[in-house]
Parts: sequence; structure tokens; C-alpha cells
Amino acid sequence: MFLDDQLYIWTKSKVLEHPKDFQSLVNELYRICEDWYKPKLEVNMTYKEGKILIDKVFWFWNSFIKKLEKDNWYLIDILKKYPYEKEFMSNPNLKEIYDKGK
Repeated sequence: MFLDDQLYIWTKSKVLEHPKDFQSLVNELYRICEDWYKPKLEVNMTYKEGKILIDKVFWFWNSFIKKLEKDNWYLIDILKKYPYEKEFMSNPNLKEIYDKGK
């Protein structure tokens, strides 16, 4: 199963009754992304290879968002404000490593 499918299925299966439920969902989605790419990182990997891997995560996230948009998922406008790329890049160490791969 592709990452975008995992994110989509996870989101559609969640019952969101309170604002804290939505925050928990976002954190779970971020964790799913990390669980997908971290095992694929290798010590001998170049920065460029690492950047390509992370770019795939960003691409899968965007694909997942498009699937929810097609469904007119009721919280899509809010979820779009919290892309995984923004969360990833908010960590200065991760951003520096990512930028070295350019």
C-alpha cells in the first residue's frame, strides 16, 4: 500500500468529535509519514538520495490531500493548513539536511 493510501484510509476511519481529535489526527498522520520514511534512511545514503526520499513523502501527502478534496471531506480546508512539508521544514536540523541534498 502506498503512503497516500495509508493516510487516506487512516483519516477516513477516524471519528472526530472534538477539536482535540483533529489535532490528534494530524499528529498521527505525521507519525505515519515518519514511520514510512525513517526505515528507508540508510547511513551510507547521500544527502541527495535522502532528499529524494523526503520529496516522495511530500508528494504522497499532496496526493492524499487531493483524494480528500475529491471526496469533499468536511475538514479538508483545515487539514490543508498543516502540510507535512511545513512540519518537516520547521525543524532546523531536518531542514538543513534536506537543503544539503539540493
